[in-house]
Amino acid sequence: MYEQEQNEQRMLSQEAGFMISVNRLKRQIIENKFVKAEITLLLALMLFNFIPGINQLIVDRLLSGLESNVLNIAGQIEWFDLINETLLAFLTIPLYFLFNEVAKDKEIFKSRIVQVFTIGFLLYLAAAIVVYLYAGSLSIYMNAPPESTLYLQMETIGFIAGFVSSFMYVVFVVRGNWKYIISLLIAKVVMLSIGNVFLIPDYGVLGLATTNIMCNIILSAVSIFLLYKDGLLQTKISFEKKTLQTWARVGLFSGGQIFLDNLIYMLIVCKMVNAVSSAGVYWLANNFIWGWLLIPIAAFAEIVKRDYTRGYSRIYNYILFVAGIAVLWLLSFPLWSVMFEDVIHAQEPQVILDILYMLVPFYVAYALATVFDGVLVSVGKTRYLFANSILVNIGYYGIVYLLFLTGVFTASIPFIVMMFGFGMFVHLIFSIVFFWDAKRKFGGQGKRYDNRKNIKTDVLRIRFSKHDMVMVLLKKEIKFL
Repeated sequence: MYEQEQNEQRMLSQEAGFMISVNRLKRQIIENKFVKAEITLLLALMLFNFIPGINQLIVDRLLSGLESNVLNIAGQIEWFDLINETLLAFLTIPLYFLFNEVAKDKEIFKSRIVQVFTIGFLLYLAAAIVVYLYAGSLSIYMNAPPESTLYLQMETIGFIAGFVSSFMYVVFVVRGNWKYIISLLIAKVVMLSIGNVFLIPDYGVLGLATTNIMCNIILSAVSIFLLYKDGLLQTKISFEKKTLQTWARVGLFSGGQIFLDNLIYMLIVCKMVNAVSSAGVYWLANNFIWGWLLIPIAAFAEIVKRDYTRGYSRIYNYILFVAGIAVLWLLSFPLWSVMFEDVIHAQEPQVILDILYMLVPFYVAYALATVFDGVLVSVGKTRYLFANSILVNIGYYGIVYLLFLTGVFTASIPFIVMMFGFGMFVHLIFSIVFFWDAKRKFGGQGKRYDNRKNIKTDVLRIRFSKHDMVMVLLKKEIKFL
């Protein structure tokens, strides 16, 4: 009888403890709810993330109407564009720091612009020339169709022209010229869409590359003119050793993680996709995921990254948002076939859908990892992200690839999807571990924030800023621009 009473008391105590934890969690979620200004910013970012997807949808539709080999050639941009993205990460991301330091001093600002542009363009041009000359060798190594070489060489020319506008965009962002940013983005989408409609049906992927070249040349010329119009174009060059050293140091770290991520993805995932002759369908599936499904996640990630004061305490609100998006993905399943059969007119819609059905559930892990990583970025603990990249890319992918080379696994689309998908899951596990470690060590450093008592201050702090909008726009569309 006594033992029974003890068991009942223990159960009641456990139930009471559970209810206290639940109520505490509810209170924390309510206290950290999203305010109207944040929701407005989120919707605006989703809209601007959607704009480039319009052109991509047109490209997908036009290429799907051509021979299947054309789609496989176009799909090579999946890995080839990673070279451009990595170079931009090394050369342009550090410019935010360099330019923000002197943005209020016009003369020094002008001097820094001409210094880093001259060195940056020469470095990019040298790297692009090497890529152009060895495009054929790269295609062979990546198991790409032989016809891909000319297409990739033309895209390289487009990348060179595009570097100028990408560089100038950083200048416009730092100066807060949001009208320039939005106008040039919309102009690029319009020019690409019109050019692709006229050139792709007759010239295939070469028409796609030609459109990119012409569009980037026009945008670069306009960007230089706008720089001149603002009085920031300087021809006299005087190099400052300290400035260039800082640029190199920051660029090394900003590009290092992206280089490692892209290198592993290119050499393992993309090469395997080419080996099973599925570059085209995999490319279309990826375009759908990144151009449509991940739009709210990409926008929300920027909200997380800018929330310095409440990143740790808001984590459950963030998780609930991701859960809601995952439910919307699930509800949208029936519409996916409509997209590929009736809108894009894909030649192998069921193959693409099978890839999506296998891959999208893993992107829930990616979305959650984005939230945990975003909090670490907001509080400046980016070393955790670099450690995560090393563990996943060298540890996980290294082991799986060695097993593949020894014959334990064989290349196939299901294996590639599972390998890549579980890579995202492993990334999530490390993200959670690093998040809690950072919270345990540094979580008390930021001031506590009560959303109910300080709602007006909160609205002022996270107001829908034009500067915030263009900062995110550039970071998210750096490859597109």
